[in-house]
Amino acid sequence: MIDGDGVGPITPEPGVRQGDPLSPYLFILCLEGLFSLLHQAESKRDIHGAQMYHGAPQITHLLFVNDCFLLCKDTEKKCSALRSILQLYETTSRQAINMQKSKIF
Repeated sequence: MIDGDGVGPITPEPGVRQGDPLSPYLFILCLEGLFSLLHQAESKRDIHGAQMYHGAPQITHLLFVNDCFLLCKDTEKKCSALRSILQLYETTSRQAINMQKSKIF
């Protein structure tokens, strides 16, 4: 019932509509899983974050509104580990990573 009127059956569907005010909060919750995977890989030395200067903390990720920058050492093994993390995140969160819009520098 909405304002006293019957609206009929409600069929639940997966996902969140574009523009839903809840969307940014759900995105942040999902990214916590990605950050956990990054920290786990860093503690196992599978990846190494970037360091701005000697003695500074290593940075593995930076977030800007709807962009995510992932930083790691530029070896084939480290990039492969990062790619595996992204694939695991994509599979478990069911959030597709658009590789056409993604770049490796």
